[in-house]
Amino acid sequence: MSEDNLALWNRVSKTNPANTKEVTFGRKFTAIDAYSQIMEATKEWGPYGSNWGIASIEHIFIPDMPMVIGKAMFMYPGGSFPVTSSFLYVSAKGKTDDEFAKKLETDMITKALSRLGFNADVFMGKFDDNRYVQEVTKEFAKMDTKPIDQGKVQRAFEFFKTKIDEDDIELNHEIMKASDKRLTNDEKSAVAKLLGDLGKAPGCNKKYTTLLREYMSYHPADNQDG
Repeated sequence: MSEDNLALWNRVSKTNPANTKEVTFGRKFTAIDAYSQIMEATKEWGPYGSNWGIASIEHIFIPDMPMVIGKAMFMYPGGSFPVTSSFLYVSAKGKTDDEFAKKLETDMITKALSRLGFNADVFMGKFDDNRYVQEVTKEFAKMDTKPIDQGKVQRAFEFFKTKIDEDDIELNHEIMKASDKRLTNDEKSAVAKLLGDLGKAPGCNKKYTTLLREYMSYHPADNQDG
């Protein structure tokens, strides 16, 4: 009976480190990509809203304080339970966050799924152990191994080369980031090798791998206010 009760937990408790990021603002913690959680729940139960998800959301605004509390029911094929969350919808600088309702709902989804075991290793503090993170990274790398699509590699190579040649980093950054996410790790390596080989060609005055790295790490905010 115990193993049956843990069946869902055991299937969904491990987290792919690629779907996390370290947050160092304030206290340090590991944040999970909410849409990777929704995708895993979709694998288990079907599309969001079909027979699982947040329902009957109530927003309670705290008087004389820029805080809203969200109360809702989380439903899934095994049952339902209440879930709550709170959010400061005005920043310290006085700016109102007009997406607070969406963020509040996303936080409630994360909390509800965590109670069912989704990404439990993060919530149990296992991601504070570098050895554990290295182990699950290797584990998911083996699971994610797919044949390289040479046609996709060639198209990405030609696309990135064109964008780099245009030399407009601010305009092309988000476009390149979006394209990069469609590639597997092996395909990314293959594209980088092609760009690197191109950068070594006689008469070529651009090192494409270096420029590619700059494009992929660039953030528009880096160039604001001088």
